[in-house]
Amino acid sequence: AAAAAAAAADRSLRAAGAAAAAEAVLSLALVAAKTILQAQDLHPLAFGGHVPSANTLAAAMKFACRELASRPFSRADGDPSEKFLVRLLLFLGNAATCAAYAAAAPDVHQPHGRPPNPQAAACEAAVRSFLESESLRGLVLSLVTRALPLDDDERIEYESDPESFVWEEAVSRESANLRRCAEKTLASLANIASARQAVQSAVNSAANRAAAAVASNTTDTSAVLMLDGAYAALAVVHGASEAPALVRVMQMLQQHCAAAPPPLAHLLRRRAAWLLGTFLSAPVFCRGSGTANIRGAAGARVEELAPWYMLLGQLLNDCHPGVTLTAAVALRRVVESADAAPQPPEPLEEKNDPLVGLSRQTLLPILRLALSAR
Repeated sequence: AAAAAAAAADRSLRAAGAAAAAEAVLSLALVAAKTILQAQDLHPLAFGGHVPSANTLAAAMKFACRELASRPFSRADGDPSEKFLVRLLLFLGNAATCAAYAAAAPDVHQPHGRPPNPQAAACEAAVRSFLESESLRGLVLSLVTRALPLDDDERIEYESDPESFVWEEAVSRESANLRRCAEKTLASLANIASARQAVQSAVNSAANRAAAAVASNTTDTSAVLMLDGAYAALAVVHGASEAPALVRVMQMLQQHCAAAPPPLAHLLRRRAAWLLGTFLSAPVFCRGSGTANIRGAAGARVEELAPWYMLLGQLLNDCHPGVTLTAAVALRRVVESADAAPQPPEPLEEKNDPLVGLSRQTLLPILRLALSAR
């Protein structure tokens, strides 16, 4: 990695001067940092002299937050700034969840009675300090307001060619797409017990501001796009284990769909379809996780979920093709999750299975979509 960075720096110096060289070196260093952090997850004792000091780690995390908050970028294919921000975000996520750091926390039991590696303990303290600071809130707000919402160019692309846009979003990977990377990072941060409340609070705050902006001007396209991104963040940080929160998010989104003006409402209906795919494919909601007579971890009976299946069926027949296609992707996700889930001791009868009913109801729309797809 060092040799490759030196070669890139030499080329950049000749081409564009010292600033470009520094960025080229940093981009390659981020790749090396990601590899080191992944190796530490597999081999927690692999520290040695290859790991930067805790001070360097803290400075790198601070730099990443600053860049994610302020660096201009474009969603266009091949934009170097977006790629750079993706690498910074992957680095932050890997550092915050590194198993080798977490194992060195003061309250973690050491199974062999040996004290943790001093370098690991120092890095764990640096990560813990970051998670307890305002920097974490700033990072979350940057992701909700900058990484998740569609920009105007994407909105125009979505409206002109919804089929291509929805498909590209569905198959995008976190290593190449800032929005997908932000979703995963927010989910990872919300899964850290010490950070969960701060992450959810920051997302709730951003969502409330976005909702207030839409309420004050329902025709403001940028406000609706910001609200769309905020709903994605709400679904991600509350996660599958917080079923009541997900239900409330879905209910609020329905209200905003009804209140939005027709030229913009389809953007929120598309988000509703996406959220239903997340919602109904979660283990606690999956039809394979319980029967009509058994309450699951979500506290919801199967028949109580039937209205959500009906709503997904309605979105599959929506007048906007982007909404219909997103609902089709969501249905595929739900079916795959149901197939993979452990079957209950007393399987549902077909007449009581909401997924079977939805499949029958939407068979023809799905076939039409398949036949019309390019």
